Amino acid sequence: MSAVRIGRKSASAQTASKSSSSGGGPSASDHDEVNLVPKLVRDTIAVRHIGKAFRWLVILVIAGAAALWLMQLTPIDQARTRLSEAQGQSTQLTASVQKLAPIGQMYTLLTQQEGFITDALAAQVRVADVLNALQADAGTTIRFTNLALANTGIPQPGVVSDAATACPDANPFTTDVVVGCLSFTGTGGSREEVAAFLLKAASDPAFVNPYVTTTTMGENAAGKPQVTFSGSAGLSLEALATPMSAKDAEALKAALEAAAQQAANPSPSPSAAAAAAASEPAVKP
Repeated sequence: MSAVRIGRKSASAQTASKSSSSGGGPSASDHDEVNLVPKLVRDTIAVRHIGKAFRWLVILVIAGAAALWLMQLTPIDQARTRLSEAQGQSTQLTASVQKLAPIGQMYTLLTQQEGFITDALAAQVRVADVLNALQADAGTTIRFTNLALANTGIPQPGVVSDAATACPDANPFTTDVVVGCLSFTGTGGSREEVAAFLLKAASDPAFVNPYVTTTTMGENAAGKPQVTFSGSAGLSLEALATPMSAKDAEALKAALEAAAQQAANPSPSPSAAAAAAASEPAVKP
């Protein structure tokens, strides 16, 4: 809506108009103008212009967001594809792990059995080597008629070993570590030959305190002198299939000695000490 302006020309303007119509040059005309459009209409027109500009701005923002979303469609699809592949691989790996679970259980069981076997073998005696060593110590003059080997294992402090009772020692106060006992019966030409055999066996690191319990003098089938003897020898840590280290052997020996001393000199219990004090007669002044 265009503004309607109404004005009136002045006398000078009319004169100038006439002069121009008569052939003279154009001249500027002065006139007064009046705007007949109400202010409310003008404000409404301005509001419409602002609303139109705002609508165009909203359209531009929506178009930009749509363009940005369209630009991100390809990366989003690629990410979804990778996610689907990763989920598929995870499902396959989970199924594989479940299939391999029995193998893990078997491995655990085998590991436990390996430890058990290792501990069992560590306490076993090399029987063949022990018998060969005994025969080498006996030489050609001693013949064995009976051999018996008892494997008692590595002793524990404070626990009485079977080897201690099966293999008597000439010195009962020794605290040598014994892992087994070899009992033997044999014959020799004289007591001197038997004594030489014992000395040689005593110097052998595989044996501990060889000891002869009985000797009997007699004659063999040819009528020559013969000594029949019976005895035993403890087996040391050197006879084990898996020898113990020197450090562990020293620690074990120290623990056995401490346990033996404690057993020989037991400390009285508090109740026993109180009973002993109560039984003492009172000293009168």
